[in-house]
Amino acid sequence: MSDRERAKTGEYVETVTPDRVLDAVASHPDPTVTAREVGEAIGCSTDAARKKLNQLHESGDIKRKKVGGRSIVWWLDESAFARELSRKSIANQHGEDHFAENPGWADDLPDLGENA
Repeated sequence: MSDRERAKTGEYVETVTPDRVLDAVASHPDPTVTAREVGEAIGCSTDAARKKLNQLHESGDIKRKKVGGRSIVWWLDESAFARELSRKSIANQHGEDHFAENPGWADDLPDLGENA
């Protein structure tokens, strides 16, 4: 029997979250990481780290390159990383759903549309 935590619905609780993986990649001293390094940093298996890295790659949050027969290195997509930092900064200052709770947040900003 597994000792993994389960939600009230009976499903396993996700422990390898995208944020944990992104934080591990961002805080690594080298510009690229391996799935093994991410797994060691967040305390999960290499396979679990690789699965989450693949999901983040498919969503455009990180980039990857095959560098050998079976070796893959991963790094942050700078624009995705900037978006995540911005989202976290806004969430820390104003709460997770600041824009939905404040639909007029940009009403007094200048229009920078296509004809500005």
